[in-house]
Amino acid sequence: MKHLIVTNALAGAQNSEKILSKDLIEEAFNGLDYEIYLTEGPRKVIPFLRKYLTEHKDETVRVYACGGDGTVHEVANGLVGHDNAELAIFAAGTGNDFVKIYGGADNFR
Repeated sequence: MKHLIVTNALAGAQNSEKILSKDLIEEAFNGLDYEIYLTEGPRKVIPFLRKYLTEHKDETVRVYACGGDGTVHEVANGLVGHDNAELAIFAAGTGNDFVKIYGGADNFR
């Protein structure tokens, strides 16, 4: 399984960069096949994910949406139509309304 960490450094009023340092990611995914994608702005994640998942269609890709509701929204939309994709959420936004509906941010870390 491939792990793709999609991070939004602007989520949570620039707080997610502190929560999700490169060192922390490397420690958590040590020994696993992973890549980090730093978002480049609104509406950039969807085309990136569609291309990435098509290029890796023969393997399962777990995509970690690390940011706020906007990041989760874009990542989820990028996964639509790809049977090889799984969604994981690391809530690091200001409001995290999406994860609040499902029991709170602690359930998504």
